[in-house]
Amino acid sequence: MFRRLTRRKSHISKDVAELYIRMETRESTADDLRQLMDWAVDNPEKLDEMEELSNLYETIGNVRPAEEIIHAPDRPSDLWKTTTRRMWITSPIRTFGLVAATLALFMFGYFLEFAPDSQNYQTGIGEIRNVALEDGSKVHLNGDSLVTVSYQKDQRYLVLDEGEAFFEVAKDKEREFIVEVGGVLVQAVGTAFNIDYTNNDVTVSVTEGTVRIGVADEAQLPTDQRSPMLYATVGEKIAIRKAVPTIHRPSVEEEVGMNQRIGVYILEKETSPPDHFSSWRSGVLHLNGEPLSTTIDRINRQSQKQIAISDVRLKPLPIYGSFRLDDTDSFIKAIEVLYPIQHIETDKGYVLTYKKNK
Repeated sequence: MFRRLTRRKSHISKDVAELYIRMETRESTADDLRQLMDWAVDNPEKLDEMEELSNLYETIGNVRPAEEIIHAPDRPSDLWKTTTRRMWITSPIRTFGLVAATLALFMFGYFLEFAPDSQNYQTGIGEIRNVALEDGSKVHLNGDSLVTVSYQKDQRYLVLDEGEAFFEVAKDKEREFIVEVGGVLVQAVGTAFNIDYTNNDVTVSVTEGTVRIGVADEAQLPTDQRSPMLYATVGEKIAIRKAVPTIHRPSVEEEVGMNQRIGVYILEKETSPPDHFSSWRSGVLHLNGEPLSTTIDRINRQSQKQIAISDVRLKPLPIYGSFRLDDTDSFIKAIEVLYPIQHIETDKGYVLTYKKNK
């Protein structure tokens, strides 16, 4: 039975918290001001985090946080006593105490999205990483991907936060193997399968055994209140996306022709040669009508020369064929023959634009 783990996430980055402390204690430098200017241009979400910290202090005021909210059992007790005691002094220093406590929470807990026994594995662009887990299972990470692993007594729980991964699952009747991705749960026992998480869409492809797919938000509900789960076997690929709200309610005839739906998700099943699902591990991408936007995101995981689309009309164009991930030039030439596309080459890669009169 699916049982979703509760994760803890911090929304404040370490560099933001540190800069906020320096500003509140009047220790900021010219470099800090330049950093703020850079954030305003390149990372405006950092300024939102600064505002969130400021609002947090305004909301809490003089209220002393309960010690149990700090999920860091190995924290130095002196640091905790110091930061909480300073919150009762004058305004600037009291603010420092609050932010220091926030920073302490970040430093000890930010990278732990689960309970203390979790582990993160991440790859950069152009990197492939093969991870052997403690139970004998293996995770093969594509470029620009992140997975978090947490093993419990009765469950092996992983979260694919971004990117793509191929899972080889060791059999263990006592512990379910579950991957959470994009709001859905994928469970497997003695199975090999690939998960691609691109643009908030999930694709689950099975190369060995069987997986079942359910809704993460329904994991805590009684069995009779959950949406029916979908099963996928060898050679099947399940494309999962959130349903778009609509006023129109489909008729019975339309429902028959629709893809399966679980909760707020629509699942589309198709079959393909199993060796195509994880071909990225050998540097090849097999495409069967995937949108250009999704295809480019997958290529960009392994290409140092990134591709960008400047015209939204190009994003849904279907792409078919097989391409080498290390030969971006050939891919661009091919799509320029098929579609009204032209490219502009920059020092960082390529920008695709719509070509008129073709």
